[in-house]
Amino acid sequence: IKSLKEAGFEDPVRLIERFPQLAGLNIERIKRRIKFLDRLIRLYHLEGISGKEIGENFPQLFGYNKYRIYFYLRVLREMMKYTPLPPKEELFKKGRGLILNNPYLIFSFLRESRPQNFEELEKILTSIQKLSKEEKNKRITEIKNELSNIIESLQKSLKENEKPDPYDEFLLKLAQRLERLEKEKKKRSCDKIINRKPGVAEWSNAPGCKPGALRGCAGSNPAPWTN
Repeated sequence: IKSLKEAGFEDPVRLIERFPQLAGLNIERIKRRIKFLDRLIRLYHLEGISGKEIGENFPQLFGYNKYRIYFYLRVLREMMKYTPLPPKEELFKKGRGLILNNPYLIFSFLRESRPQNFEELEKILTSIQKLSKEEKNKRITEIKNELSNIIESLQKSLKENEKPDPYDEFLLKLAQRLERLEKEKKKRSCDKIINRKPGVAEWSNAPGCKPGALRGCAGSNPAPWTN
């Protein structure tokens, strides 16, 4: 709590109550994430807010992968192309439904409905709230399974058209962020198994790891694998 106060947070107890995992994060990581948010704010021209303010309103961001954060702020930036940035309090309210939802689920609806302002985005977020858990998982799985095909299709469409569709360019950037996010997850999964102490068990391959070379993962037969 003392470290969070020193980092500039006025009410660290409230932050930890909202996001308990924050208490287990290294304070240097939190400081780096604030600087990262400040850079994205400048990159996407989200004037009038700071990385610390975003972190205070959405402490979950301190635990998110950076590509997931890129995704959310890029969506906010796109909505600003057609409507002005709402007042700070309203922006945080509108952003809550976005940032607390799975990015693959958000992408599914963006691709389907192609919203172009905050009002249309809110309609999408309302539709998501009405979905059952099974329906949400189905959409997420579909996007994950089709992501490489979606990227290829968007790239082909943009290349073939003399006047590329700006919204397709936006969707392509989001899809590429999701692709990077998925690769990072696989890499972390791989690294966790690599760092696990070998036991009596056989060698085993982690999802996304390549069989056959220098480093082994605990658990599988025949040969150890490496990245």
